[in-house]
Amino acid sequence: MIDLAKINDVYVFSGVTDFRKGIAGLTRLIYESFDEGAVNNNLYVFCNKTKTCIKILHFEEISIWLYQKRLNIGKFTYPNIDSNCKITKDELRIIISGLDFVRILENKGTMKTLY
Repeated sequence: MIDLAKINDVYVFSGVTDFRKGIAGLTRLIYESFDEGAVNNNLYVFCNKTKTCIKILHFEEISIWLYQKRLNIGKFTYPNIDSNCKITKDELRIIISGLDFVRILENKGTMKTLY
């Protein structure tokens, strides 16, 4: 499991991602989207078209981790955004748990305009 205590930033990619892409293809998307490219101890989150699967790239000093989670029932509540954005670690926990992200934020009164 990802040790979020060691993570600096979490970025969510907008839209859907072709999940035939592996580490090399997803890394290319990151380098095309960010001027600084991939940064150590950052997470980059991608979602498939049906919102039943997410992939997360985690860059360390000498390696890249690829995490993937697929829901057998239901869908991920993935942010509906027009461009890539930064989210908090708590928001990532909600997304990867498969919980209804929007409903939780509405109930807390912290609903963001991105969702």
